[in-house]
Amino acid sequence: MPVPLNLLTNTASGIAMPLAFFIELRFISNICLTNKFHTQPMSRHMTEPEIRDLLKKMEAYIETHLDAVLSVAKEYFGDGEIKTGTMISRYFRSDMHSLHPILDFLSEKGYLSKVSQTIRITPKSKPAVEEVAFVMPQE
Repeated sequence: MPVPLNLLTNTASGIAMPLAFFIELRFISNICLTNKFHTQPMSRHMTEPEIRDLLKKMEAYIETHLDAVLSVAKEYFGDGEIKTGTMISRYFRSDMHSLHPILDFLSEKGYLSKVSQTIRITPKSKPAVEEVAFVMPQE
């Protein structure tokens, strides 16, 4: 499998791996998971209870690997400052739409807080817009 170009570097551990790629790699490397979470659902219609059960299993799987994801998140968000979507996508060298699901997941679990930040469209522009941002709550 080719390594994507949008790598992030976890300087604490010296590991270069994008967040989404880490999850994909773990997921794809286990053929049983691929079959359970992708192949089977894509091959037939599922009932609502089946979908809810599958989502619970996916969440449980992600939580078993949460330490690795959190170490990367703590390195970037650990300073307690608000990071806008633009800042996050630049740092991780990935589009925000690719990072948003895992950031939302971390937010839902209380590891990050989802906020909005007022920014200017360009450095000299007068109009301001709200941009999604995340901050790690300080303990």
